[in-house]
Amino acid sequence: MENALKSWLTFKIDKNTLSGILTIGFVILLLVVTALDVKDGKRFSQIVAGGLYHGMLIFMVAAGLSIVFGLMDVLNFAQGSLMMIGAYVGFEILSSLSTDTKTNAVLLSIHVVAFTPIATTLLIEIAMIPLYRFVPKLAEAGRSSGHLLAKMTTSALIGAPLGLLLGSTVADDLGSSADTMRVIGAVVVTALAWVDMVRDPLLFGIKWFINEISTRFQTGLAIIQGRQAPPIETLGYKPSSDSDKAVLGAILLSAFMAMLLNTTETTTLRFGIAAVAAVFAGTLAGIIMETIFIRPTYVRPFFQIVLTFGIALVIRETVIYQYGVATQGTLTAYLPRGLQGTFPPHFLRGLFPDLETTIFNYWIFMIIMGLLMMVGVQILLMRTRIGIIIRAGVQDSEMVEALGVNVRLVFTGVFALGAGIAALGGIISAGFISIDPAMGDIFLLQAIAVVIIGGLGSYAGTSLAAIVVGLTRSVAAYFSRQQFNTDGLAPIAVLVLLCIVLLVKPSGLFGKEH
Repeated sequence: MENALKSWLTFKIDKNTLSGILTIGFVILLLVVTALDVKDGKRFSQIVAGGLYHGMLIFMVAAGLSIVFGLMDVLNFAQGSLMMIGAYVGFEILSSLSTDTKTNAVLLSIHVVAFTPIATTLLIEIAMIPLYRFVPKLAEAGRSSGHLLAKMTTSALIGAPLGLLLGSTVADDLGSSADTMRVIGAVVVTALAWVDMVRDPLLFGIKWFINEISTRFQTGLAIIQGRQAPPIETLGYKPSSDSDKAVLGAILLSAFMAMLLNTTETTTLRFGIAAVAAVFAGTLAGIIMETIFIRPTYVRPFFQIVLTFGIALVIRETVIYQYGVATQGTLTAYLPRGLQGTFPPHFLRGLFPDLETTIFNYWIFMIIMGLLMMVGVQILLMRTRIGIIIRAGVQDSEMVEALGVNVRLVFTGVFALGAGIAALGGIISAGFISIDPAMGDIFLLQAIAVVIIGGLGSYAGTSLAAIVVGLTRSVAAYFSRQQFNTDGLAPIAVLVLLCIVLLVKPSGLFGKEH
């Protein structure tokens, strides 16, 4: 009996259950002590929201740092610089987009015409998942009616040009006729995306073009190297045999969604475009960094640290050369109205008339974005085929390569994922924090502390540690202002927490012993 109990306890400790219980207990104790001292619900909610908000900001940098190290054993000291790239690219895009009537009309038209059929397709596919599971014949019919990616590609390829045309056409008439044209355009694109006779030839043409370029390139390369040219393979055109049974429902749903999306303010569209551009810039920078600089140093870990630190310095000096050392301010002026002001937003004031506090709407937005990022990346790594390939490539790269998977490309994708998350955190944080060349370094130091506390290589540990560190900073700042009229104890509290964790468990709360 004693041996069984001992083995059960050992199993629990091995699974980091004890660390999780202690961490949650520490957070509860922290909140209870703060609530007893504050004795004011609104003030207490502000402290908690502020801590969670700051924790999610740190998490945006720490997440990429943890993913890259956990899967590739690369400690990227340029992660903060990738965050800075996202902030500056977002600032450049938002400041460059004009606010005149023509630009607003173009953005709104592209948004409605291109996004409506994509969203409609996703909604229908999600709604059909339970039916696919219990009705096999329906699942077979759904698969034969066309692929999800094919429909979304058609929507983007046709919807964006049509939206640009409609936006240019209706720029001088923003009345009901313009709205009607956008709705009609969205319905037309949805119909084209769901009708096989239009979708299949379009996608076939794209595949043929890509295949033709690839074949000619391989043939020329073979001639240069004196090898036999590879056989030319022609992509077969095989249209769907079964017509889509849900075309009418998709068109009706797209008309409803088009009218709904037509009310979206153009400030939201500009912010969305800037966010996409920031993520793209960060991802591209991550790909270049991994393929050119990091890849040759996989067998020399110390060189990676020095190299990424040097890359961070180069990026910072480049930004200083382009923009100077002065801060660019925040992106508050470019934010949608719903993200400005204090909670609740203006469109929810009637539902929560007595809850208005000094909690900013942007804090709530940042907390939601952080939570979505935590869950989304975890699902990607643990519940998808891509995640299985990534984890398998880390465990045994030779075996995965033998199965026909390009492990180097997988590692590049992992690095790009971490870079894109950091860049997204950059533009999101710029909505409330001033943009300057030092912002990347500031958040990098806090992110390193979070990753060490959570455990090197543990994504779940990093997620929980970010929340703990954010709440610790917020609570320490409150008591520091109460006793000493300064926020100086906030960073010291995080440092003390880091020291305690390292003394008790050097591998971090959820890290593995090496």
